[in-house]
Amino acid sequence: MKKIFLILFAIAAGIFFTSCKSIDGTVYNPKTVSASFPSSIIQVNMLPADGNKFQVPLWRGNTSGAASVAVTIDDPSGAFTPSSKSFDFADGESVAYITFSYADLNNFTGAANNITITLDNDSDVSVSGISTTQVQAKRKLTMKLIGTGTYHSDWPEEDWAQPVYEAEEAHYYELPDCFYNDGYSAAKGYTICFSISKGKVIWPDEQNTGVYSSGRTSKMYLTVGNTKLTGRIVEATVDYHFPGAENTAKRWYEGGSAASPAYPERFTFPDSYTIPTD
Repeated sequence: MKKIFLILFAIAAGIFFTSCKSIDGTVYNPKTVSASFPSSIIQVNMLPADGNKFQVPLWRGNTSGAASVAVTIDDPSGAFTPSSKSFDFADGESVAYITFSYADLNNFTGAANNITITLDNDSDVSVSGISTTQVQAKRKLTMKLIGTGTYHSDWPEEDWAQPVYEAEEAHYYELPDCFYNDGYSAAKGYTICFSISKGKVIWPDEQNTGVYSSGRTSKMYLTVGNTKLTGRIVEATVDYHFPGAENTAKRWYEGGSAASPAYPERFTFPDSYTIPTD
């Protein structure tokens, strides 16, 4: 019996070890820098304690020797200054950084500033690595409910009660759930934001409302023309823009044009709120 047991054990062990060998995967031994960003999107909250700068990391798999990985940086805002146009690794280092600096935190609101960084050489990228990342940098703000105002949109030609939040650190405002995902039902909505500086309204050039419309293949954006502040009323004239739609269905003008949008979007602040003048 013991001999039979030992023979069976030996056979089982042989099968086990053979099986283990058969499922071994490919082991990569990188000869190049084998670099990758940690994610295709890197979110940065800009804080006073950061000293007007933040860092973006790049990883590498081959840590043997020093290496320099050249990149192209696209910053549409022009507000950020990179410390270098390459990620520079010392011998043995697995991560390197580029530092982005900016002049004054007070120049920013809670809106994201997007910086795109792309590795210049495909040969530097690791197997299944990420060669491009979008850095979404925005000022970290503390939002506080200041009351309920009224929003008007010419899209549904309706007015509705709209809560409004203000940042404690800046005259930056958010209107949560202002537009609705499926065209004004009870679905959770999208936030509209703007700021006020020295009596002027600063409204992003485009805002995603989250609204779909029948026969169009993308969400509706507000593409802004002019803005103004009259008493407690913030107004922006807009086009309703569907980037994925075909031909003339992309935009509505109604008496306006691509250069001069005509639809009114209006928000009236609650009576209890004092409009800032600084």
